[in-house]
Amino acid sequence: MRRAVLVGAAGFVGARVHAALVRDGWDVDPVDRAACADGDVPSAVAAALASPADAVLCCAGATTGAPDALERANADLPAALAAVVASAAGVEPGSVPRSVPRSVPRFVHVGSAAEYGAACGERPCTEDDPPAPLSDYGRSKAAGTARVLATLPDAVVLRATTVIGPGGRGFLATLCRQIAAAPPDGVVHVGPLDAARDLLDVDDLAAAVVAAAHPDGSGAARGVLNVGTGVAVPLSALVARVRAVTGFRGAVVPDAPAPATSAQVRTQCSDTTRITHALGWTPRIPLDATIRRTWLWSTAP
Repeated sequence: MRRAVLVGAAGFVGARVHAALVRDGWDVDPVDRAACADGDVPSAVAAALASPADAVLCCAGATTGAPDALERANADLPAALAAVVASAAGVEPGSVPRSVPRSVPRFVHVGSAAEYGAACGERPCTEDDPPAPLSDYGRSKAAGTARVLATLPDAVVLRATTVIGPGGRGFLATLCRQIAAAPPDGVVHVGPLDAARDLLDVDDLAAAVVAAAHPDGSGAARGVLNVGTGVAVPLSALVARVRAVTGFRGAVVPDAPAPATSAQVRTQCSDTTRITHALGWTPRIPLDATIRRTWLWSTAP
């Protein structure tokens, strides 16, 4: 049985990755900061690697907080984990073995399309586009990607677009919760709806993590791989689809303040040609299905 050490197993993405790994027949050793002595995740991973592992997966991170907190969660932690993997396998940090020894676990880190910022304009971003993050979050994620690949050049960084689904905290989940709390003919206040985003179901991202972790068939995959749908959905269209799924008859008024980066990045979507060729991964879950699941989650007792 394949074995994975999963960091961030209790989080929004990590919990779905855990479930996907189990369905795929993996033995999963979950590591979460809350369960570690003094929050020392790298030491917990080093202890877990005392037994052979096929993959170390980093799904931990933070989306909000002060710049130094984001740097610790999104750059320092994955860099430390990459160093632990290199040390446990006896690999010189920064080196690329001609053939990766079977003792070297596959290291997969979940990055973010926020690393691109507004670099791509209206077109889909490719992995060859240089990072140009505009937010503290994006800068911390870009730093994490750079430091991971500097330590383990054979690592895989999955640069995910806007991740949505049950348990999320972004625009879709917030809108569903607002509608659930409002009267049927009430008013819901949201931010501006003129941006467009590549909306990725969290279970599609989990499937990409599992595909990247596989020791079989993923040997050609390394470096940054975009994970998304390749389609930028206008937030106004997303609201219309949410209304259709939920049956909400009230008003959705875009008069709330916008996040700072939303005004700077009007359109974000990613080209996923490379991950399809490398891993055979494509998104499979329709947007309306994700909306339906998120709505059911938001209305659950």
